[in-house]
Amino acid sequence: MPHFTARMSSKGQLTVPAKVREFLSLETGDIVDFYIDEALRVVRLRARNAASDGLLGALVPFVGQATPVEPESAAADREASREDSRVAQDWREWAEFEAWRRARRTGEAAE
Repeated sequence: MPHFTARMSSKGQLTVPAKVREFLSLETGDIVDFYIDEALRVVRLRARNAASDGLLGALVPFVGQATPVEPESAAADREASREDSRVAQDWREWAEFEAWRRARRTGEAAE
């Protein structure tokens, strides 16, 4: 698994390494969500690239009417929601496995 580091500035800012930006297709203005697992002291992040809602009315065909964007945006939002649920489930399963593994290792060391 590739590993990248970043150093925090005095203002609390991090520069996302170029390879990570490329992998997540991050561009200026994109939103990144951070999910904290306090028990494991781990942070998971997810790039939430700009939704098409912001484009409503920005694209105007030659006849002067706004291009309908809402159905695609709603579908994209539903897909993002399903993906969030899937990622959250994967994360919970991984955390449960890690807890089981730590408990097993601790139990074996005590014997």
